[in-house]
Amino acid sequence: MHSSIRHKVISKLGSVKGRSADEAAVAKLGRSFTLGTTIVTVCLMKIDIRPIKISDVESYHRVVDVVAQERRYLPALQAPPIESTLEFVRKNVETGQSQLVAVSDDAVVGWCDILKRTEPIRSHVGVVGMGLLPAYRGRGLGYRLLADTLVDAKRHRFHRIELKVRATNSRAIRLYESTGFRHEGTLSDDVFLDGKFDSTHCMAFFPL
Repeated sequence: MHSSIRHKVISKLGSVKGRSADEAAVAKLGRSFTLGTTIVTVCLMKIDIRPIKISDVESYHRVVDVVAQERRYLPALQAPPIESTLEFVRKNVETGQSQLVAVSDDAVVGWCDILKRTEPIRSHVGVVGMGLLPAYRGRGLGYRLLADTLVDAKRHRFHRIELKVRATNSRAIRLYESTGFRHEGTLSDDVFLDGKFDSTHCMAFFPL
C-alpha cells in the first residue's frame, strides 16, 4: 500500500477523540497505547488482511453464516446459499470492489467491504458491511480490517461512506466512531426480533 495514502488515512482516523496519528499508527501495527486513562491493547495475532479471492468463498460463507445466526448484527439470520455468495464475490472481484478479508491459517475469520451503491444518483456513496468470528473480537482486528478497507476504498473516490448499526451493538458503534464515522440519525424501533425492539443508528464518513 502506498505510504502517503496510508499516512493520510491514519491522520484522518487519528484525529478522532484526541487520538494522535502516532497512536493510530501504533494501533495498526499491533501495540498498546494510552487513550485518555484507558490502555488499549491490539493483539499481535498472525492474521493477514487482503482482498478477497474466489478461493475464499467457502470459508467466507461460513463466517457470514456464523455472524448472521447470532441474530444480533446482520439484517439476515443466515447466510445466503453458497451459489449466491459465489456470484456475489465473483462480481465484486471482477468489478474491483473494496472487499477485504482477515485470514488465519488460510481460513477467513472476518470480512469488511465498502460497496458502491447501484443507484445512478448515489454512485458517489459506498456502503460498509463487516463481521468477525466471535473468537477474534475485542483484539483490535476489527479496527485493522475497517481501517485497511477505508484505505483501499480511496481508489473509488467516494464522497460519502455510510453504514447502519443496531443501537445495542455498542462495541461496533465505538469502532465506527474511532475511525471517523459520525452519527446522522436513529431509526427508532425499526428492528423487531425474538420479542424485542431495537433501533438502528445511521452513520457516515466523509473521506475527501
